[in-house]
Amino acid sequence: MPSVVPASAPLPTLRWDVFCRVVDNLGDVGVCWRLAQALASAKQQVSLWCDDTPTLQWMAPAGHPRVTVRAWPSASQAMDAELGDVVIEAFGCALGPTIEAALPRPAHQAPRLWVNLEHLTAETFAARNHTLPSPVWSGPASGLVKTFFYPGFTPQTGGVLHRPATPPPAHEPPPPVQPYALLFCYEPQALAHWLDWAHQHQLTVFAAGARTQAACAATGHTHWRALPRLSQAGFDQWLRASCINWVRGEDSLVGALFAGHPMLWQAYAQHDDAHHAKVNTLLDWLQAPPSLRHAWHVANHMAAAQAHWLPTPGDATWTTWQACLAAASARLQRQAPLHQQLLAWAASRLA
Repeated sequence: MPSVVPASAPLPTLRWDVFCRVVDNLGDVGVCWRLAQALASAKQQVSLWCDDTPTLQWMAPAGHPRVTVRAWPSASQAMDAELGDVVIEAFGCALGPTIEAALPRPAHQAPRLWVNLEHLTAETFAARNHTLPSPVWSGPASGLVKTFFYPGFTPQTGGVLHRPATPPPAHEPPPPVQPYALLFCYEPQALAHWLDWAHQHQLTVFAAGARTQAACAATGHTHWRALPRLSQAGFDQWLRASCINWVRGEDSLVGALFAGHPMLWQAYAQHDDAHHAKVNTLLDWLQAPPSLRHAWHVANHMAAAQAHWLPTPGDATWTTWQACLAAASARLQRQAPLHQQLLAWAASRLA
């Protein structure tokens, strides 16, 4: 892995362009907004180009003074702003010929940095491929180099985006004081059983998102409540305050890990079951006890639910889960966050 400037060295103020396409369930724009905001809070100038800008009106209603939200240009449109020093292609979103044609700089200027920000995974290839260069041989950007930046859970990767406790908008409902469970899943087979378990232990279930709420309604259960649409800061607050979280995707996974409470994670299912490796390698990183590993397998249709596959709040199994997740949260807190690693990497290339 190439060297980067020391964390104590002053970092230059750069102009960043983050490109995001919303593919499924808004996780893409959630991560990209969080990254843009983190870079801007580090005194960088950021443009976030997105093909679904209306989502940001409720996800980040306050915006950020150093972040300019721009609509993704169509194939027939010209760029309405000059690209900055670093261009981030989030999750391989394919910039297209119009944007790629704007990437090259005159020979007398420092080359523009082009980064492909990959999906988060605990799989070993993340460390192996982190910051590998990939020359571009064809198209408008021929001759440039794209660098693959891999978020991850170990110091050999790019880390994850941390979660500052940003106050949510005043009009949003605060989490309840009494213990509750937060649910943000797809359509797990064990959902009805999990709702039974929560009701048995007097945990109110708050279901977030239309897809999750539809899945709950399909079970016929009535012992759950629909969580209204929240800003990113508001949803983070609900994750931190919940005594158990069942989440999906990437951004909510990291939030639940930082919360440090018992949790389940449902990975995005892939037709070839490639998500099984994502689940198992993350469980390995967690150093998950067998009971937690089995529960995650049930949540991801990798195992049939056994009797007592979920713990009783406060019992020995619950305490073991709590200790496991608290330790994982502490490890993440000690790791340099993704935006700082991107800043240091860019500074080392432009020095």
